[in-house]
This record gives sequence, C-alpha cells and structure tokens, in this order.
Amino acid sequence: MKEKFPISDWSLVLAVQHGTEHVRSRALKLICENYWGPVHQEILYWLEGKGRRLRKSATDLAQEFFLELVNRNAFREASPGEGKLRTLLNTALGNFLLNQKQDAKDQDPGSDPPDHGFDRGWAEHLRDMAREKLQQYYVLRDNSKLFHALFLHLEKRIGKDTYRELSEFLGISREALSTHLSRMRKRYHTLIFEEIARTVDSTDEIEGELKYLRGLLAG
Repeated sequence: MKEKFPISDWSLVLAVQHGTEHVRSRALKLICENYWGPVHQEILYWLEGKGRRLRKSATDLAQEFFLELVNRNAFREASPGEGKLRTLLNTALGNFLLNQKQDAKDQDPGSDPPDHGFDRGWAEHLRDMAREKLQQYYVLRDNSKLFHALFLHLEKRIGKDTYRELSEFLGISREALSTHLSRMRKRYHTLIFEEIARTVDSTDEIEGELKYLRGLLAG
C-alpha cells in the first residue's frame, strides 16, 4: 500500500479554520507541539544573547506566545498563498518579543530578534526529530550499540582506520559494516524527508526545503 503523505502544517491551519471544536483544538495542539522546539530555542537565544533583564524563563515566554496565538485566533485568515507557516510564526514571534522588550524597558540597540535564527532553530528541530526516530528504530530492534557506533559517521566519509576500528568494535566484517552504514543513511535521510514533508503543502517544495535546511545546518 502506498504510504500516506504526512499531514502538513497548512492542513492543520485549515483544520483550525474550518473544523469542529474538537478538530480545531487538536489541530492547534499539534501546531504548538510541532513548533515548540524552534520557538523555545529562539527565545532562549534572545534572552541569553542580550542579557535580558526579564524574570521570565524561555519556557514561560514560549507558553505565553502560543497562548497569545490561540487567544487572538492568529490562524483565522492565514493561507498557504502567504508563504510558509514558519514565516508567519517567525513574524508573530518577533512582534511578541519586541513587546516583551518594551515591557521590560530594555531598549538596547540592535536587539531585535534575528529572522535567520528562527529558521536555524527550525532546521535543528527537524534534524533532532529525525535522529530521535532513527534511534528509536534501532533501539526497538535491540541494535542501540550499532546506532551509537555509526550515527556520528553518517554525514562524512570514513577512512580505512575508522572502518577497521568500527568493524572490530561491532564484531562484524567491513562489508557488513558498509551495508549497515548505507541502510542507516538511507533511513535517516528518509526520516528527514518525512519531517520536511510535514511542514510543506506540496511535494514540489520538499527538495528546496531540504537544500535550505542543509545550508542552515552547515552554516
């Protein structure tokens, strides 16, 4: 059976706009869960980078931000034609943090939240989600030793000495090691692909997003 395309973030927004109360509540919860990581990280950078004099933690501010989005029905008129959902959230977060800055009378120059930081947080969040799912896959198959030995080598070329050391550590041949690496890389890239697919509204956008994500993580 053909694998079902993941529910996109814009599909969740449409559910918020047109669904029943139960569907709307569930969709809002999923949006908040999907973007909690990038939002929390961006707020943390904002607080630490400028030595903010606020008595609220990044967690407190992230909770306030999402509560504000829900209370003012921020997704009511949003549409895919306006661009990516993370862009909408990034703009809303920027305004939210500016208000926090003004409330704290923190008027230091050049302290506005950087747009690029949010996208990098998004990229790191997607990568971490894929990594967690990959690890879970191997743990459930009692192969956690294999995962921990090989994961750090997925994105780089492995020299002969490293191949030999890994083969000895795992007690397998070089050929078997090469097969395990190939399979793990393929599964990892598939998981990243699926995480990106969840954030776009069309399969045509995935390759562009994947290239952008890699650029953010490499920078």
